[in-house]
Amino acid sequence: MTSPLMVMNTNNLFQPHGGDIFQAADCCGCLPEEIIDFSANINPYGPPDGLSSALTEDMWKIGHYPEPYSESLIDEASRFFHIPSEMILAANGATEILDIIPRVFVRDQALISVPAYAGYLESVIKNNLPVRYVSCSDPQGILSTTIENIFQALDSKSIIFLGRPGNPAGDIVDAGLLKSLITDNPESFFVIDESFLDFAPQEKSLVYTGFENLLIVRSLTKIFSIPGLRLGLAMGHSGIMNRLRQFLSPWSVNSFAQAAGVHCLQQMDFIKDSVSKLNLSKQTLVERLKKIPWISVFEGHGNFVLCRIRDSRFTAHELCTKLLSKKILIRPASNFYGLDQYFFRIAVKNDADNHFLYSCLKSLGKDTIQSVPARISRSATPAIMFQGTCSGAGKSLMAAALCRILHQDGIKVAPFKSQNMSLNSYVTRERHEMGRAQAVQAVACGLEPDSRMNPVLLKPCSETGSQVIVLGTPMGNMEINDYISYKKDLFTRVKDVYDDLSAEYQVMVLEGAGSPAEINLKDHDIVNMKMARHADAKVILVGDIDRGGVFASFLGTYHMLLPWEKDLFSGMIINKFRGQEELLQSAIDYTVRHTGKGFFGVVPFVHNLGIPEEDSVTFKNHHHSPRQSSSHDCLHIGLIDLPHISNFTDFDPLIAEPDVTMTVVRGPADFCKEFDMVIIPGSKSVISDLKVLKDSGLDRHILEFVHYPGKELIGICGGFQMLGTGISDPYNLESEINYIRGLGLLPLETVIKEHKVLKQVNVPWNDGSGKALTVKGYEIHHGRTTINGPVQQPAKNSDGEILSAAHVSLHLWGTYLHGVFDDDQFRRHLLNRVRVRKGLSPLEGIQSSYDIDQALDKLALAVRQSVDIKGLYSLLGIGC
Repeated sequence: MTSPLMVMNTNNLFQPHGGDIFQAADCCGCLPEEIIDFSANINPYGPPDGLSSALTEDMWKIGHYPEPYSESLIDEASRFFHIPSEMILAANGATEILDIIPRVFVRDQALISVPAYAGYLESVIKNNLPVRYVSCSDPQGILSTTIENIFQALDSKSIIFLGRPGNPAGDIVDAGLLKSLITDNPESFFVIDESFLDFAPQEKSLVYTGFENLLIVRSLTKIFSIPGLRLGLAMGHSGIMNRLRQFLSPWSVNSFAQAAGVHCLQQMDFIKDSVSKLNLSKQTLVERLKKIPWISVFEGHGNFVLCRIRDSRFTAHELCTKLLSKKILIRPASNFYGLDQYFFRIAVKNDADNHFLYSCLKSLGKDTIQSVPARISRSATPAIMFQGTCSGAGKSLMAAALCRILHQDGIKVAPFKSQNMSLNSYVTRERHEMGRAQAVQAVACGLEPDSRMNPVLLKPCSETGSQVIVLGTPMGNMEINDYISYKKDLFTRVKDVYDDLSAEYQVMVLEGAGSPAEINLKDHDIVNMKMARHADAKVILVGDIDRGGVFASFLGTYHMLLPWEKDLFSGMIINKFRGQEELLQSAIDYTVRHTGKGFFGVVPFVHNLGIPEEDSVTFKNHHHSPRQSSSHDCLHIGLIDLPHISNFTDFDPLIAEPDVTMTVVRGPADFCKEFDMVIIPGSKSVISDLKVLKDSGLDRHILEFVHYPGKELIGICGGFQMLGTGISDPYNLESEINYIRGLGLLPLETVIKEHKVLKQVNVPWNDGSGKALTVKGYEIHHGRTTINGPVQQPAKNSDGEILSAAHVSLHLWGTYLHGVFDDDQFRRHLLNRVRVRKGLSPLEGIQSSYDIDQALDKLALAVRQSVDIKGLYSLLGIGC
């Protein structure tokens, strides 16, 4: 059957502007919302929080005319830009302003710095004005229009159109030189389009110069992601605004666009957060695009990237047609003056979409020309996958162990788990969120954690729903049925990510999830056997003998596999064994005989391993740390167990200390007045968990505890928020409850916002002791906290956001920093401070070193000594 793309006429699809997802959907035979639109330069992280509510509140205005000249919107813009309202005019998009400029400010000619937005030329042509193009004299320097080029073309009174940054190249003319040019040419009129300036925060607007021959055009649709509402601003000298207003019809901006503009201009945090996130996404995208040999990349400024097909294998229009078969819409750039048929422009979108585009472009290079080195095929990257008879069987540890062993043996290896469900996550340097287990496995490989190693992370937020994170970026909360439907398309991306990652390594070590025998999940599996089949991975089944019934689990799992799944199943490993291994031999022989599969070893139970657990199952099954709580020289720490506890491994370094015993507190009966320290941990559903805390009566014990002499109370992330006076969740991101009073111990108010803070932190810690300390870790939170009273701030973020707060007199503090206890010096300082208050002598020097590398070496040694590594290497086709 012929594909619709083979017979459709796409000649008019991409001209003259981007963003026509409706015609693209007609060509693809799909819904418009299925198109991944890289053709329009819109902020992928918008619109801002609360916009829908603001528009709903103004729904009554639909029966009335809007304000004639958007007076309320202009007042808000005046506050936003810090200029008088007389210097601002609102219009139905920036294009409406551009269209009337040649009629209002009559000059002899128009000068357009090219390549440039097509709207400039359209305006000039409509008004029958002669046009001259200003471009770089160097044919290779398409991004570098200079003041000198413009000056040479100014031989008569002109209207000069200049993008700052320019579109599509992202070039920015020096502001100082541009001011001089405007000053020296008072009879010419300069139109500076700053529609993309928000995406270049290091550059300042020229609106504050006060020139009488300068007009600034700003589009609000790009930064705030509201192109469907059409909203733009003209800014400049009040005399210019008065002249423009005479040519604009009243009521040109509808009520909803005005309301949206008012709301958006109040969202400074949104601009700051989304631009920071977008620029990191752009950096990653550009780095990847530069790896494609047939593409030249001109990165520039702005939320887009200009590219050129280097070897003329096909035109940009042909490339667009090829990508449209993947429901990707990009922007051919041949209708930009000075650019040939091989140029195209792509908008920067979220990391998942960016990576999908990159994977498609990369595969096109492989399919279309033999001279370009092809990426390593699946079969050329040996792979092994550890699956389990159940959750917690030891898949993560076995994967980490083999990663470290391969790394020690000089083999370039990477981990991969397509989907992880865990509240224990990690933030990469690129501010991407991924499963903590895969971050540990990356360290085992000697690698920096990469969100491609765990492309899908599910963070449960209710009994039937989870926050879905794709390639480190939150996609929103989904109920189980919605996610099952979403997975159909998601698996395609997961496989592309795997292919991209595996091409960079000699061996891949994959991890499954739960059990491959869960027949109710097989149809929509993306993490066990279907992923193993895609990777052509040898599957090793791990069983936890400490739970009992391991051989029945091996045999039961095997007999529930389909024939093709049995072909992938290559052998078994027993984990967490205590006792004499010889006693197992008859059962091992029986299992091997009835499955026909190999047996690769019995791994002993390794005490005090020091490697973070993947999920909270192990944590919730234990009540005390290994040390006896009766020791008089110990510090007794109570850790509050929350229903949605997150990043519980924050406390592993404390448990490893020789003078610490920890009790998990699940209710008032577990709470002990003899605790020296109590910690409230992080939570994925802070309001719900705080309500549980209050309903159980634990809050009263905590409030009493903090006033006991010498005691210390600490809140981490969600626990930090609970210490404040209140928490609100206006968009019900984490709970159906909109607001709850906090414990009232610190003057803090927290609002749960849609955009998640994800970043690594390394800052000084000043608790008044005079000791120079440093803490490092990472932030993962939707909450934005403000301080409403006197507090100390032991650690501060460089961007001004709240990182920590401490009571001015009580031994009470909190922080957003996960991993705050990982630093050996800081941890010992904290414990010694509490010891002294308890009347104990401080312990000199580091007592316990929290070193993941050391723990991984210990694990690798135990596995080398108990597992047939030569047999595993043989499965991978590599020497030992």
